[in-house]
Amino acid sequence: MKRKLFILGLMIFTAMSLSAQLPKFMELSPEVRAKTHTEWMITTLKLNPNLSEKIYSINLQFAKEVEPVKSDEISKFKKIKIIRNADGERLKQFKTFMTPDQVETYIQKRKELFDEERKREKESAKN
Repeated sequence: MKRKLFILGLMIFTAMSLSAQLPKFMELSPEVRAKTHTEWMITTLKLNPNLSEKIYSINLQFAKEVEPVKSDEISKFKKIKIIRNADGERLKQFKTFMTPDQVETYIQKRKELFDEERKREKESAKN
């Protein structure tokens, strides 16, 4: 139960972090975002390169689902909801072929990236 709550909290944090990164990463096309994320996953998680097509298709589906968050016409709450739902689905799909250790590593590494990005944003805001 604690693990589920932790993962849910992390997904919400991820959704908020992703929405904070909109100006940079989201300017890229869904295909580029999916390719970048796929390459990062294979390298970071030491996944079998034969899975790259499967991972890419999941990441591309996610990237296309969150494409509406680029719009200024959508509220921040709605953007977070879109990202959170799509990310939850993506994580479910990853769990079908990734080991629990790989999933945990994925979640942790992603959190580290978001923390680093937030730190950079705060530093650039000070300057």
